[in-house]
Amino acid sequence: SATSLTLDSSMTWDRFKLYFQREPRANTVIDRSNEDSDVSQQASAVVTSEPKENSVKWQNTGRFIEKVGDGGFADVYKGEWCADYPHSDAKTPCAVKKFKKREGRERQEALNEVMMMQLLGTSPFILSLLEFSFLPDEVLLVLDFMEGGSLYSFQSAETGAELNEGVAMFCMAQVVEGLDHMHTRNITFRDLKPENILIDDRGHLKLADFGLAAQLDPASGKTAHRSTVGTSEYMAIELIQGKPYGHSVDLWAAGCLVFEMLHSYSPFASKRLLKVAKRIVESK
Repeated sequence: SATSLTLDSSMTWDRFKLYFQREPRANTVIDRSNEDSDVSQQASAVVTSEPKENSVKWQNTGRFIEKVGDGGFADVYKGEWCADYPHSDAKTPCAVKKFKKREGRERQEALNEVMMMQLLGTSPFILSLLEFSFLPDEVLLVLDFMEGGSLYSFQSAETGAELNEGVAMFCMAQVVEGLDHMHTRNITFRDLKPENILIDDRGHLKLADFGLAAQLDPASGKTAHRSTVGTSEYMAIELIQGKPYGHSVDLWAAGCLVFEMLHSYSPFASKRLLKVAKRIVESK
């Protein structure tokens, strides 16, 4: 039988929300200087068609409850809304990602995330975009409610050490299913890491945070640009060296993820970005 994460009855939301207070790793690199401008234009075309109608449920029934996470571009809140509005007024939990600025890089990340999530559609292993709202003073994404927090927080706060092989295999099976769903739709994640893997109340996993995801060129199977994006400890060699890359960068990150699950630290960890890059490029 499949091995699952152990989530006993005492592991409530009040307990899990404390996990988000841990400081995330800051070695996130975002250099889109080589990316084609049509990425942002294509995203804008997708999300600006009828944004008001898309957010009607949240605007009429949504409510913020509390902030549960801080990020470089966005904050995450626990919320509630009427998912069946206007047919029912029953409130259900949701997560709300609120981007801190409407312009510049933050807007581009929000546009890209909405576009990628729309292209990805529905999967048991991918966080679902329920609604989005591009209002004059804020950008909101209404998402699945994942009571278990992130895999990063779970491993750090719940076990304090490495996961056993059975749990690691169970986690990776779901991660690979999520990556396969993305790759069959010609989308590369580019930021696979424990912080972007969320756990539901049954201990099942979903990939999340697609602001750095990118579509590949159908002809070459690689990106049409050579941007260096992602979290340094999980970057593949071709990303660091500025070479064209494809889905292989996600497989490299998956290998780093397995190592971290089993050993409780990432294989190339360092507080200095250049040292991380050197270790990766010189690895055999």
